[in-house]
This record gives sequence, structure tokens and C-alpha cells, in this order.
Amino acid sequence: MEQIKLTVNGLADSNNMTGAYVVVLSVAHSKKRIPVVIDATEAQSIAKKITSMDTPRPLIHEVFSISMRKFDITAEEVLIYKFEEGIFYSRVFFSRGEQHEFVEAKTSDAIAVSLIFNCPIFTTSEVVDKAGVILAEDEKYLNSERYCFNLKEADLDALNQLMQNAIDEEDYEYASIIRDEINSRNNKKDKNE
Repeated sequence: MEQIKLTVNGLADSNNMTGAYVVVLSVAHSKKRIPVVIDATEAQSIAKKITSMDTPRPLIHEVFSISMRKFDITAEEVLIYKFEEGIFYSRVFFSRGEQHEFVEAKTSDAIAVSLIFNCPIFTTSEVVDKAGVILAEDEKYLNSERYCFNLKEADLDALNQLMQNAIDEEDYEYASIIRDEINSRNNKKDKNE
């Protein structure tokens, strides 16, 4: 079975379900994206990781990773291996020394774990064929809904637009996170000149 690499592209509020979010996965070497509906708990862990937010105390996925690391257990990879009747099926592969095991996991939890452990996410061509969608290139979810880009990868124009949208929505905390990323880039640029 050929594995296809996925990367977390962003996180958006779901327009269809209250309290739900959509994490968008990019398919390697493709314009396809895989949207996965997730709960608020997983959304918070994912948003914290992709926006480099700090929280005063660790979130549940971080507690899990801290506990696993204390026992020398590492997450090696995540595999989203099936999409059936609107549900994704995933496995998280762990290792401890020479011992390798996997556990079945909710895909949203598996994605959060992959970000916290910084391990890759893979899927199959069958999942891409069933669940992958092509978004218009200019579609960045900036016009109608809050969208958490991976701020480290977004260009300055996108960051400025994101910040303005957050201000317009009176989400000043998120706007300040984006502002800090813009300032960090400007400071690096000034140092290099």
C-alpha cells in the first residue's frame, strides 16, 4: 500500500455544525485537500500548535505527549487508512526502543498527536480519491470564516489580511498572535539588512 504524505494546512470554524471545526490537510504533490471535521478540544490543541500560541497550562494532548515521553515512547507516524460513510479511520504508530505498536485513534486526536510529536501524517490513494477535494487557488477561507493558517508558512500579505479579518471580527487575541508573527518576521528582516 503506497502512503501519501499529508500536512496540516489550517483550521476553520465549521459553518454547518455548532462547536465543530474543520482541519484542512494538504495532499503532497497535489492540489487536493482533505477536510476533517473535529471537536473543539482537538481544534484547540491543533490551533495552539500551528499558531505557536502559549497557554498557562498544558492541554490534554500535551499532557498525553509529556506522559508518553517520560516512558520513552515516541509517536512515529499517523496513518489515515480508511474513509467510509463520512468517517475517517486512523492509526498512530508508536515506538519504544525496538518495540513498535499502533493504536486506533479518532483522526482528530491522531492529527493533534502528530503535531505535538512532530511526526508525519500519511494516507492512502483510496482515501484521497474518496475524501480529497480541490479548492480554488484563491480560496483561503479569509472572506467568510476564521481560518488559522500555519502562520509560519503564510506570506505577509496573507498574514495582514488574516489580522484585518480578526480585527473586523473583534477577535483581538488572534489578531495579536498574527501581529506578533508579522513583527517577528520584520525584526528578522531588519537584522539581515
